[in-house]
Amino acid sequence: MQMKILNARIVLPDREVTNGTLHVAEGRILSVNAACPEMTLVDFGGDIMIPGLIDLHVHGSQGADTMDGSVQSFMKMSRALLQQGTIAFLPTTMNAASEQLKKIISIGTEMLPAVNQAEILGFHMEGPCISEHFLGAQKKVDLSD
Repeated sequence: MQMKILNARIVLPDREVTNGTLHVAEGRILSVNAACPEMTLVDFGGDIMIPGLIDLHVHGSQGADTMDGSVQSFMKMSRALLQQGTIAFLPTTMNAASEQLKKIISIGTEMLPAVNQAEILGFHMEGPCISEHFLGAQKKVDLSD
């Protein structure tokens, strides 16, 4: 599907375009402020359009948590983040036993690549290699297993 987005404030890497027009096809931007064929029109009414965001530290969203370690939780987080403008993220773990962390990473890795949800790029690990003297909000975990 192709569409023409009108009247948007478009944030580009080197400038901001006011009253901008985008030509979009199959979910990809083909041109900014270039002549394009007649197609579905969407008027942004001056709203701001920015590139998709990447979040490097996400413990959870919409009641789902990385530490749940389930496909359902990862999908719930991924879909909620995409609706908020985040196109990719790093699920963030808490300090936990190695076996639990391996399970979470294995399940999250199954989610790649993403369709209609934010993409999981990797993981932000907050353990198990953490100083027991500087745990902050982390639980102490026995790493002897």
